[in-house]
Amino acid sequence: VAMDRDNLSAIQRLRGDRGQPDVRLLRSFDADAPTGAAVPDPYAGGPDGFGHVLDLCESACRGLLAHVTARLT
Repeated sequence: VAMDRDNLSAIQRLRGDRGQPDVRLLRSFDADAPTGAAVPDPYAGGPDGFGHVLDLCESACRGLLAHVTARLT
């Protein structure tokens, strides 16, 4: 799970072609997020940047938890 496209690219390069599961952006687990949405840099969001990023991450993590739970049951 990657926070942004730079992280995603770095993880994909490190992993190579080993037949491992796909690497996805965290926000891809949030049904309300636009396709390809990344977690923005909280420092770029002004005084409310960190709160906004926390909200985005919490929403995406609920979807990630549901995804993992569904795969394990």
